[in-house]
Amino acid sequence: MWISTALAVGCLASARAAHAETGVVVVGASAERHERAAISSAVEAATRSAGWTLPPKPLTDKESEAVFVCTGSSAPWTCLPPSIDKATEHVLVVGVEHQRENGTPMTVLSGKLIATSSHAVVFAQRYCDHCADDKLTEASTDLTQELLKRLAVRDGRTVLSVRSVPTGARITLDGAAIGATDGTFNIAPGSHVVLLEKDGFQSETQTTTAEEGKTTEVSRTLRPTNANDGMPQTPPGPGRSWLVPALVIGGGAVVAIGGGVLLAIDEDPSPTGGKTYLDTAPAGIAVGLAGLATIGVGVYLWHHASRPSTAPSAALVHGGAVIGWTGTF
Repeated sequence: MWISTALAVGCLASARAAHAETGVVVVGASAERHERAAISSAVEAATRSAGWTLPPKPLTDKESEAVFVCTGSSAPWTCLPPSIDKATEHVLVVGVEHQRENGTPMTVLSGKLIATSSHAVVFAQRYCDHCADDKLTEASTDLTQELLKRLAVRDGRTVLSVRSVPTGARITLDGAAIGATDGTFNIAPGSHVVLLEKDGFQSETQTTTAEEGKTTEVSRTLRPTNANDGMPQTPPGPGRSWLVPALVIGGGAVVAIGGGVLLAIDEDPSPTGGKTYLDTAPAGIAVGLAGLATIGVGVYLWHHASRPSTAPSAALVHGGAVIGWTGTF
């Protein structure tokens, strides 16, 4: 049993080693000894964390100089020195330059990562002012992680697909705008934060983990910004019409005016008799009273139409119910 277990562990370790990426780290000779030690330590730790296998012995100064000369070529993977194994998949070179920015000492780290198998090169820089060893280590680690990320994105083996309903939402990935939905993008493996934004809708944020060689999908339905977070929506009632009260009041006014006209043309009987006359007073009084009554009805209808209407309401919501009183104001 012990022999079988040992063989299984050995096979597993061999399989992992077979799939591990091999790489070489070279730091420029222009750096001081303590700087080279801090940079090399930080870069090697970051690459090992990414799954690299590094050679047990660093390159000599002559070999490192040959690598630096080679990185200036448009196809640096073709001129690497023979001391670098043909099976080496990556060569990471860090150059160090000292400058002064407005009298402040500045250390500039220039990193170039060469992928010998895919024939790709990525470049990045980091600036470090008043750069003590701790800050230099931090800048070197950040530089290495940025180079690894850019190379992974360029290889295109890890993909992020982002969709939304409705489409056209702005996509921000890890704080950087990358496009709009629906879209597909090459990204680096690892954890990412996706932010979706669209005018008139609430923003949506999702954290996802992308695996190398796979497509990670993010799909969200955006909610309008005027939605009431789960509260039931009461549909608006039919609009109140002021036309009927206005017509009634207008008609009453016309009738009342007609009654006034009848009173105005009324004639009294002649004392001598024998002459016909217009006795319109009774009709004018009746018509006038009818007009005033009609106006009163119209005023009542107008007043009633302006009052708020209320009614009880009840609705089921997630996890319970809402009972209340609704009305228009």
